[in-house]
Amino acid sequence: MAKKRYVPKVCEGEVCKAVGKAKATMEQAARVMQKAMKKASKRRFKKPPKGDFRGNTIHGEVWESERGKIVGEQPVYVGAETYGEPPAPRQPRRPRAPRSEE
Repeated sequence: MAKKRYVPKVCEGEVCKAVGKAKATMEQAARVMQKAMKKASKRRFKKPPKGDFRGNTIHGEVWESERGKIVGEQPVYVGAETYGEPPAPRQPRRPRAPRSEE
């Protein structure tokens, strides 16, 4: 009996790419997948898109594999869809201290 491994994938729209190597447990694969999803969504959307953006969503999947071949018809774990986060507002600089006059 072959060992089952878990392959994390990140999908941008309809295109899915494997992220890293297959992991021994589903929890490890889910963690790697979520980290890659966050990175991809930040890169893709500097701010949330307007209008119809269903084709641009990013989501993650974890597939079960044996000996490098994907087994199963559906992913074992599906990550939530993400659209990216707007950048945090910058804090204003503190004014300089006045010069002392001597």
